[in-house]
Amino acid sequence: MKIYFDLTQIMLAHENNVSKYKDRSDWDISQSLVPFYETTKNQSFEVIPPEDIFIVRGDLDILNLNDFDKGGKALGKLLEEVPLFRMRVEIYFDRLLERRHDDNIIEQAVTAGFDEKPIPQTVPIPKEEKNYDLGGKLHHPMIGHLSSEEIATLYTQTIVELRMLDAERAERYSIKEVLGSHWHRLLDFYDGYLHGAYGYARIDKLVSHAHRVGAETLLPHENYIAQGIEAANAIKIDGRRSALQNYAQCDAFQIRRCKQLDKFLSQMKLKEAPEWVSLDIEQLLEKEAMKQVFAQKYQEFDKSFKKLEELENLKAALTLNAEGSLDDLLQTLLSQVITVEGTYNDAARRFVQKGDIRQKEILLALS
Repeated sequence: MKIYFDLTQIMLAHENNVSKYKDRSDWDISQSLVPFYETTKNQSFEVIPPEDIFIVRGDLDILNLNDFDKGGKALGKLLEEVPLFRMRVEIYFDRLLERRHDDNIIEQAVTAGFDEKPIPQTVPIPKEEKNYDLGGKLHHPMIGHLSSEEIATLYTQTIVELRMLDAERAERYSIKEVLGSHWHRLLDFYDGYLHGAYGYARIDKLVSHAHRVGAETLLPHENYIAQGIEAANAIKIDGRRSALQNYAQCDAFQIRRCKQLDKFLSQMKLKEAPEWVSLDIEQLLEKEAMKQVFAQKYQEFDKSFKKLEELENLKAALTLNAEGSLDDLLQTLLSQVITVEGTYNDAARRFVQKGDIRQKEILLALS
């Protein structure tokens, strides 16, 4: 199974989890469930640059409920291990079967899900005897007589059928709703689950076994610098404006990447930083090498940077890069021993803050 995720999205989800579960003594950072996708063809990935999509390298133990056969059997075993989950599946499946009498789409899904097997008879229940939260009576008592594997397989097939007809309806009865506030019990058996177009998995497992799509291998440091210089020299610069525009593009890339790194390094407390963090920093330096070339080419048209006299932050950055020097905050980020907990000191965040000012000054310089 291929697993993809958007780093910005999962860090936001993780931040919300930290706030939501901060008072729970049985919760720790590894139990932060964040969203992932089985394919890159989804709306979430349409609004981000392709290089910001991550793919998980290595196998995670995911409960895949999109698989009729294997998923149903795996869920059946889980229901045996955790009786609470068995009870909640019965409740949600019972609600779904009851709704089929008033909802034609659900009726179609149930019929397809049972695949010619007899559908349990609906038994009227007096209102005062309904109490799902306390495990009250079911409208379909036969559900309680099914084996865990049988009910799990029927439930899984029916939800998959319903999702193909109406994803919004299916979401109301999905495994996410079944798990409810008891989702942490799932992590005793799996790293996460997939049900429909997306799933949820432990954030520590996702980020530790991932890399950006198209950036799988960490190369020697010198390669990135050489690649940056070569790429910049291949771009035709015919004036001060084009030099500054290309400089701005590299700077904007660094700012966006540093925003992600800051979010990750400041929130996650892993014993060892994933390899993609080192690769990200090397790519920042690659863009810095390109900025050095563009700064030098800019200087060919404005030798003393006189046209930037009123834009002191931009002038200082261009002067530094034209001399072949690195931004001091990138040097700090590079030199930090980020594999040791607690050593990150906001260098990426401070780069973003200064970068935002540079970008505003670049707009003024180009206006």
